[in-house]
Amino acid sequence: MFFTFLDFCDILENSVDKCAKGMISMDETISFSILEIEKTKEKQAIQDAYRRLLVKVNPEDDPEGFKRLREAYEAANAYADRPEELKKAPETPVELWIERVREIYFSLSKRLDVSLWEGLLKDDICLDLDTSVEIRDALLDFLADNYRIKTDIWKMIDKTFNLQEERAELLEKFHPNFIDFVMHQCQSDDDFPYEAFQGADDGDYDTFLYHYYELCRKNDSGDVEGAGGILDTLKHLPVSHPYLMLEEARLERNRQELSKASGWIHGLLALMEDDMRSLAYGGEIFWENGEKEEAKDCFEKILKDCPTHYMANKYLAKHYQEQGDPVKAKEYCVEALRVSSQEEALLETMRDINQSLMKLYEERLEKEEISDDDVMELGWCYLQNDLFGKGVALLEGRTMGDSKKAEYYSLLSKCYLMEQQYQKAVDAARACIPCIQTEAEAREAEAEEEEKGKQLDRIPGRIAGACEIIAKALHTLAKEGELSKEEQASCYEQALEAIDEALKQEPDSRNYRIEQAQIFMDQEEYQKAVDVCDQMIETDRNDFYAYVLRQKCCYEMHNGQGVVDNFYSAKDIYNGYPQIYELAADVFIRYGQYDDARGILKQAEEAEVGSPKLDLIHLTIGRETAEKDEEFKAAYEEAKKLEEKFKEYRESVTDEQMAELYYEIARCCRGLDRQRDALKYIEKACSLHQDKLYLWIRANTLADLKEHDRAMADYQLCEKEYGENELVYENMARCYASMGKRSQALEYYKKVLKVNEENPRANSRIVDIYTDILKDTGDLKYFKEAVPFATRQLELDPCAYYYIERGLLYLEAGEWDLAEADFIKAAELEPDNTYAYNNQGCIYKYTEQYEKAVELFKKSIEVMEESETIIAYSNLGGTYERMCDFTRALEWYQKGSREFPQNRAIRKDIIRVLKKMQLLDKAMEEIKSFYGEDTIAYYLETGEIYVQMKRFAKAISLYQTARKKAENDADASDAWYHIGDVYLYYKKNPKKALECYLKALDLKNKNAYGYDRCCRSIMECYYELGTPDKGAPYQKLALESIGRRFGHIDKYLNDFYYRRSRLYNIGAMYYYLGDLEMARKYFGQIEKAAKCRHCNFQECEDYWEAMGFLYEEDGKLAEALNCYEKACRESVRNDLSIAKVELLTKKLKKQR
Repeated sequence: MFFTFLDFCDILENSVDKCAKGMISMDETISFSILEIEKTKEKQAIQDAYRRLLVKVNPEDDPEGFKRLREAYEAANAYADRPEELKKAPETPVELWIERVREIYFSLSKRLDVSLWEGLLKDDICLDLDTSVEIRDALLDFLADNYRIKTDIWKMIDKTFNLQEERAELLEKFHPNFIDFVMHQCQSDDDFPYEAFQGADDGDYDTFLYHYYELCRKNDSGDVEGAGGILDTLKHLPVSHPYLMLEEARLERNRQELSKASGWIHGLLALMEDDMRSLAYGGEIFWENGEKEEAKDCFEKILKDCPTHYMANKYLAKHYQEQGDPVKAKEYCVEALRVSSQEEALLETMRDINQSLMKLYEERLEKEEISDDDVMELGWCYLQNDLFGKGVALLEGRTMGDSKKAEYYSLLSKCYLMEQQYQKAVDAARACIPCIQTEAEAREAEAEEEEKGKQLDRIPGRIAGACEIIAKALHTLAKEGELSKEEQASCYEQALEAIDEALKQEPDSRNYRIEQAQIFMDQEEYQKAVDVCDQMIETDRNDFYAYVLRQKCCYEMHNGQGVVDNFYSAKDIYNGYPQIYELAADVFIRYGQYDDARGILKQAEEAEVGSPKLDLIHLTIGRETAEKDEEFKAAYEEAKKLEEKFKEYRESVTDEQMAELYYEIARCCRGLDRQRDALKYIEKACSLHQDKLYLWIRANTLADLKEHDRAMADYQLCEKEYGENELVYENMARCYASMGKRSQALEYYKKVLKVNEENPRANSRIVDIYTDILKDTGDLKYFKEAVPFATRQLELDPCAYYYIERGLLYLEAGEWDLAEADFIKAAELEPDNTYAYNNQGCIYKYTEQYEKAVELFKKSIEVMEESETIIAYSNLGGTYERMCDFTRALEWYQKGSREFPQNRAIRKDIIRVLKKMQLLDKAMEEIKSFYGEDTIAYYLETGEIYVQMKRFAKAISLYQTARKKAENDADASDAWYHIGDVYLYYKKNPKKALECYLKALDLKNKNAYGYDRCCRSIMECYYELGTPDKGAPYQKLALESIGRRFGHIDKYLNDFYYRRSRLYNIGAMYYYLGDLEMARKYFGQIEKAAKCRHCNFQECEDYWEAMGFLYEEDGKLAEALNCYEKACRESVRNDLSIAKVELLTKKLKKQR
C-alpha cells in the first residue's frame, strides 16, 4: 500500500537521519529554508530574516513553531560562524566512484534515470571481489543520509551487492532502522512520485521532503498550528510538489473546513487523477463533505489497481449499505476486514449489514426456499454477529456439495470454537482440510476468466486457517478443560502440530507465531517460546508484541536481565503498555533491587502509564523495604488507602489484583506482629484468587497463631503446588514438631536435606528432635541416629553454636569425653560463650566432680552478657545441693531469682532448699509469695510444710481445702494422695490411707504420670494390712499404664535418665506383693545404674530405701535403719523412710 513508503521515510526522518548526522539538532540547509532565505554566511541577513518571521510566531499560541524558528536561527548562525571547510578532492577509486553517485543523486533528472544507476553498478569496482564490500559500504554510508531513490534502483543495488542476504552483517555496521528501510525498499513497489516535482534540476528536493514529512506528521496528529507553520515554510522553497495540495486539504479538514479541503482535492486530482494517495485521502474528504459519488469514483479507481485496499473497501461497503444493497456492501466489508479485522467501527458496520442480510435469509429459511449459498451466507452472518449458537443450529447435520463443503466445515468449526465446543471445532476443522483442494478446483471450474487461479492461490491460506482453528481449540482444551495430565499433554502436542502445519502453509504469518509462542508458554516451555519470539523479531525488529511475550517468558524463566532488556526494547516502540513496566519492576523486586524498581515506576509515571498492578508494586516496595514498626505502619496505611481506591474503581480492578492487595495488607500486618489481622486479610485474598503464595502465607500465619492443624492442611496443599520445595518442607517439619509429631517432623527435615543437602538449619533441627526423644525415652538408638546429623551440621558451619549442640547430644548420652571436647572447642571459638562453660560444668556435675563443676558454672556467669540465661545459676544451686551445702545452694538460687525475676522454676528450687534447711517459716512465705493464697498449689505445698512440722491435722485440713477447690480430677487426685500419705506414714492407718489412695486412683487418668505410683501406694497399704495378694490387680493396672505410655516395660526401664527410680518403682511393687526374688532382681540393678539426671541429692534415696527393704526382710534391722536414715537424710519429704526410721528405732530400743 502507498502508506508503507511514507511510514518508512517517517522512521528514517526521526531516527536514522539523526544517527547519521550525530544527533545535530537541525541541519543548516533546513534552517535556512525555515528562515526563508538562501544559504548564506551573512549574519545580518540571518538576523533580519529571523526578526521578520518572529513577529508572525506567538510562543504562547505556537510554542513548537517558536522553538523551531529559534533552532533554525541558532543553526544558521552556527553555520555562519563555522570556517569554510576545504573540500578534499576525491583520490581513491572508491572516492571517485562515490563522487559519480553524488553527481547523479543531486540531479533530479539523473536520480530518476535508472539507466545511469545501472551503468554505475556495472562498473568493475562494484563487481570485483576485492573492492565490492568497500564500495557497498561506502554507497550505503552515502545513502543513509541520501536515501530518496526509486525502489527499482534499490533492487538493482540489492542485486549487485546481495543486501538482503547480508542483512546480519549490515546490521553490525549501520543503524537498524536504516537497514529495515533498505530491506523494505528492496522488496517494495511503492514509490514517492518524484517525477511530479517542480523546480530546478539541482534543487534541494531532500530538504523539501524533510519538511514535507514533518508536515504529514503534524496533519496526522491534528496539530493545525504546527502544520500551518511548516506549510508556509514549504511554500517559500524554490521547489514544489502537488502533494502540497493534498496536505493543504488535510489541514483544512483538520480545521473542519471541509468545503475548502474538497476544493484542494478537486485541483489535485486534476493533476494526479490516478495517484493512490491522492485518491484515498481525496475519497475520504469527499465522503465527509457529502460528495458521495465523487468519493465512490475515487475508491473504485483504487480497487482497480489494488483490490485489497482497506480504505476503499471500507467506504464502498458504507456506500452500498446506504444504497440498500447489503449483499454488495458485505462483499466490500469482508475485503476490508481481511486487512483490519479489529476496527470496531468497521465491525459495527458489518453487524449492521448482517442484520439486513439475516432478515432476508431467515425469511427464505422459513419458507424453505433457501439455497446452500444462502445457508452459508446466513451462517457467516450469525458468526460475525456473535450468534454462535444459531450458527451451530443452522449448520449441524447439513450436507454440502463439493464447491461448498470446505467452507461449510470451516464455518462450522469457527462456530463450535466460539461456542466453546472445542472437540467439535477440532473435528470440523479436520474435516475441512481434505475438502479444500476439491472445493477450490470446483470453484475454479465455475469462475469467470479474470477470476481464474484465485481459488487455487488461496488453498495454503485456507489450510493454515483450519489448522489455526485446530490449534486454538486444542490449546484452550488443554489449558481450561478438566483433563488428565496425559490428555492435556496430548492436546498441547496436537495443537503444536497443527500450528506447525499452518506455518508450513503460510511461513510469514505473525498470528500463527503468536499462537505457537502462547502454547509453549502455557506448557511452561519458555525457552521454546523465546525462540519463536526471536523469529518474529528477526522478521520485524519493531514487533512490539514479540518483545512483550519474550519479556514474559524471561520473567517466568527468572532471567532478570532478559526482562529488563525486553522492557527497554518494547518501550522504545510503544511506551504506553503497563505490563512491560510491571514485569520490569517486579523482577527488580524479585532480586531485591528496590531502587531500580522505583526507577521503572518513575519511567511509568513520566509516560503517564498507570495500572492497579503498578500501584501494588509501589506498595510492595514500601513493605519489602520496611524495617522499623513505623515503616510497616506507613506501608499498611498506604495499603488501606489503596484498598479504598480499588473499591471505588472496582470494575477496573480484577479479583486477582484485589487478592494481591489483601495479600500485601496481610504481609504488613505480619510485619507489625498483628497475626490475627493478617489471617483475616490473607483469607480474603484466598477467597478471591487461589494462589499458592497466598496459601503459603496463610499457613505461616496459622502456624504463628499456633493453629497447627489448620496450618498443616495449608502446608499440605502447598506441598502439592510447589512440589519438592525446601522451604515448604522445612516449615512443614517445624509445624509437625510444634504439634508434637516428631516422626513426621524428622521425615520432612530429611526431605529438606534431599532437596538441599547444604540447608543451613535442617541438620540442627533433626539433632534437636532426636535429642528431645532421647531425653523422653532414654533410648540411646536416638543418640546414634542424631550424631551424623550433628557432625554434618558442623561440616556446614563449624561455629561455637553447633559444637555446643553436638556436645549437648553427647552429654545427654553420657559420652562425657566427647561432650567435653566439643564444649572446649566452642569456648576456643567464642571465649565469652556462657553456654560452653555451663555445659562443660554439667559434665562434672553429673560425674560428681563438684568442685570442677562449680568453677565452670561460675566462669559461665562471669562471661555472661547481662541477664542472658539463668541456667548457670540453677546449676550452681543444684551442684551445691548435691554437695549438701544448702546455704550456698540457697544463695545461688536467690541470685538467679533476682537476675531473672520472671523465672518460676528457680523459685521452686528456693522452696525446696528452705525445706531442707528446716527454715519452714521462710519456706511458707516463699510459697505464699510464689503461688498466691487460696490456690490449690498453695494449699498442697503448705500442707507439706505442716507435715514436716508434724502438724498432721493442719496438713490434712489444707489438703481437704485443696480437694474441695479442685476444678479438675487431676488436682483432686493429688489432694487425696497427699491425705493418704499422712494417714499411711504418720497416722499409721493403712486402712484409711487405702481409702484415700483408691479415691485418688479413681480420679487419675490411666495414662497420666503418677498413675503407677498411686497403684504402688495401694499395694503398699494392702502389704501393711497383711493382704499383699489384694495388691496384684493394681500392679497389673500400673504395668498396663506404663505399657501404654512407653510401649514396653523394657523401654521404661532402659531410660538411663531415670533408670534408678524406675527400677525402684518396679522392684517395690514386687516387694509389696511379697515376691522377694523379683524385688531383689530389680533392686539389685539400682546401684550400677547411672544417677538420675534430675536428682539434686548427694545420696540416692531410692537405692538406700530399696536396701532398707531387703535388710528389713532379712531381719537385719540395724542395717535397715542405717539405710532408711541415709534415704531421708536429705529428703525431708521421703515419708516412707522417715516412717521406717521412726518404726525401726522403736523396735531396736525394745530389743535392747
